[in-house]
Amino acid sequence: MSKIRLLYDLSYGAHGYTGIPQETRLLFKALADLDEVEVDGLLLALGMGTFHFSEKQMHRLQNNTLDAQEYIGSLTSHLHAEKIEYEKIPPVLFYKRLKTFLHLISKSKFSVINLPVDAYLDYIWRCFFAKTLAHTDYEQVMHKKFYATALSWRAATLYTLLKKKAYLNTKGWDFVLFQNQKAITVHPETIKLVRYYDSIPLTSPDVCGPDYCSHRTDMKQCSEDSIYVCISNSARDGLLKFRPQLENKSVVIPCIVLPQYHKVHDDRKREALLGNGEYILCVSSLEPRKNYLTLIRAWERYRNKHNSDLKLVIVASAGWKNDEIKQTMSHYLESGDIVHLSGIAFEELMVVYSHAKALVFLSYQEGFGYAPLEAMQCECPTIVSDIPVFHEVMGEASLYCNPYDIDSVVGEMEKLFISTEAAEIRERLIASGLKQVALYSEDNVRGQWQELLPKLKTDRKLS
Repeated sequence: MSKIRLLYDLSYGAHGYTGIPQETRLLFKALADLDEVEVDGLLLALGMGTFHFSEKQMHRLQNNTLDAQEYIGSLTSHLHAEKIEYEKIPPVLFYKRLKTFLHLISKSKFSVINLPVDAYLDYIWRCFFAKTLAHTDYEQVMHKKFYATALSWRAATLYTLLKKKAYLNTKGWDFVLFQNQKAITVHPETIKLVRYYDSIPLTSPDVCGPDYCSHRTDMKQCSEDSIYVCISNSARDGLLKFRPQLENKSVVIPCIVLPQYHKVHDDRKREALLGNGEYILCVSSLEPRKNYLTLIRAWERYRNKHNSDLKLVIVASAGWKNDEIKQTMSHYLESGDIVHLSGIAFEELMVVYSHAKALVFLSYQEGFGYAPLEAMQCECPTIVSDIPVFHEVMGEASLYCNPYDIDSVVGEMEKLFISTEAAEIRERLIASGLKQVALYSEDNVRGQWQELLPKLKTDRKLS
């Protein structure tokens, strides 16, 4: 029996350390371990850096090292682009954007080109994999083939807004797996899989970033030709509320937790990162959905009520709509009572998790929830929002509180920190947490994909 050929969208791998970027890297590695599956990486840019390449130029990439070098450099150009206010756009940039718009109108078909990457393996590893995978994974991951296309994630979004679809020529692949939904059509012999994370842009647009507006249109167009692989039952339930016709075109396979996380005793590194003193912890992007204002107010109330010098450590990337959060944090940042870290590697994050009294994670909504599971791996107890997805993912391994009720949050902190049963509760949560995270091991999740792909290839449907 011939191997299953799967073209794997690596676009989000060029971004941060956690969430979708982390899942992108871990799942690629997991699928690369399957003997019956040949996984090829699709170097799909998130920004518009590759979009100016003509089809003629793209075909030259296979034989022209200089053209290949230009393409490789364009993959991550969005990470270094300077934001320019509309009224300050220089003429050269204006005409470049006008050219891009005209290009969007006239072009919608894109080839997939085998890219000679021998000279750029280290670059691809650093940009797409190294933020999550161990150095020992290098050989396994980088011996795979990598393919190029002029189509980019941002261009696909613009096509959606123009009510057009981009066509990606995936002839020869049994599957293409996209990291999130985009209105990209593929070759009719290729099954299009969409990794679906949540419906939050539809249910709570007030807490989302600037790209939420395309979610509904993408869903409408993708539901016609895609099979959705959701990261949780809660994510699938959210999907079906808006597209009930996807009942038989959606399945649940959870995320993989990073296997390297474990408890670390390193007082020297802990002091270098955080100083002295006990602390509670939150790990996420700095955005309104993560409910930082309630966390800070609950932390303040606990400190005042118990005359405590407990610190709050926030490990958070920039996020969006966070001016009020930053303003609320500012005084405590100056005094050192709140410590804000950003962009730290998982080796440092393990230290932060391992020495915390608890992770307090008060999101209003989530599709899965990496941080509590990572904390459990490091034997850090967790207090999380009382929402369905956390009960599904965390089970009995966490304490639950009302994310809108400060007293509820404080009550769970008191139960875990100072109640007569605190030591017993802590011990129970740690033991339960280590069992819970085993559900999301690489082996378990890989096995679910191993079961899904051959069935889909044969039947071309879920049921």
